[in-house]
Amino acid sequence: MPTPTGRMPVRVNDLLSIQILPKSTHTPIHSETMRYLLSFIRLIAAFVLLASVARAEHLEVEPGEDRVTVKVDGKLFAVYLTESGTRPAVWPILGPTGKEMTRAFPHRPASEGQRSDHPWHRSVWFAHSDVNGTDFWHEGRGGGIVKHQKFLQVKGGKQAVIVAANDWINSDDERECSDIRSLTFGADQYTRWIDFDITILAIDKDVVFGDSKNGCLGVRAATAMKVDAESDGRIVNNLGDVNKETWGKKASWVDYQGLIADEALGIAVFNHQNSFRFPTYWHVRTYGLCAANPFGVRAFENSDDFDGSFTLSKGDTISLFYRIILHTGDDDEANIHQRFLRYAKLDKTSLASVTADERLERASGQSGSPAAADKTASK
Repeated sequence: MPTPTGRMPVRVNDLLSIQILPKSTHTPIHSETMRYLLSFIRLIAAFVLLASVARAEHLEVEPGEDRVTVKVDGKLFAVYLTESGTRPAVWPILGPTGKEMTRAFPHRPASEGQRSDHPWHRSVWFAHSDVNGTDFWHEGRGGGIVKHQKFLQVKGGKQAVIVAANDWINSDDERECSDIRSLTFGADQYTRWIDFDITILAIDKDVVFGDSKNGCLGVRAATAMKVDAESDGRIVNNLGDVNKETWGKKASWVDYQGLIADEALGIAVFNHQNSFRFPTYWHVRTYGLCAANPFGVRAFENSDDFDGSFTLSKGDTISLFYRIILHTGDDDEANIHQRFLRYAKLDKTSLASVTADERLERASGQSGSPAAADKTASK
């Protein structure tokens, strides 16, 4: 098919099969010269082929006292903070074009035009507002804290992996539950992604997760992406719901899109089919919040006929699996649904039904300090 310029496109196979003909049958090209010419053309064809393939990125990790910094080919991607307010968080998070894509407040003071509401919305985090009656979602209300215990694995390479153990401590300094979370960071030329897999363990007692809309995996998009009359922000899910229609719906994914410094960018959050209560409900607000919550059923369905609370018996676990995609363009341009279908093929069943003892045993095999785990991984 002709290109818009009217010229036929050249395919790599065409280049490889080209034959050089002499100008005239009376001046044949020497066979050795022919070999050089063909080798040169094949070399050009190889460069064309390589240029058409997305460049594989290398991810480095830099462990610190209270954080792990993740870089892509030497450039900042994200920082996992062991303590941000009352829980761990991931901030900052830079997208494929180098722009911060989650809200900086309260890690940085809100600048002009930036929202400073809901200071417990800390970029990317995991919490719930009713765990055995203790509020781990809000801050400054006498609730609990999610306390980092240790890193179990920290490594770089084609992907960066951070595995951490945490205890959920109530206001009486008692443990309600624990979690083991694995964050896997990936990148190519056009996207960045974070797989956020978390297993919650009932070690000491039964754990009741109450029916509340405030939970669980939270993402607070940059203020510039908010949806209102003065912005180009847009929210869409896999069902075709848009903006306010996405709130309280069960969906496989939600994509938050908008302009950051006049550049069209988006943050999509996927829920894996092996995740507890897939597909999850979504607590999505037009001011920038996108939270996946399997427990807030009564609020989302707006009916007392529903009860989304769940009792995790002592010794048992539940696992929740998500992927956060940072992309350019809108959901169609970024092929978000196709990306979700590829993500859905990942097999996570080995963690979906595991006892607390089994998960702890697996974790003990990963245990190690960040510095020890990363002596060679980031090189």
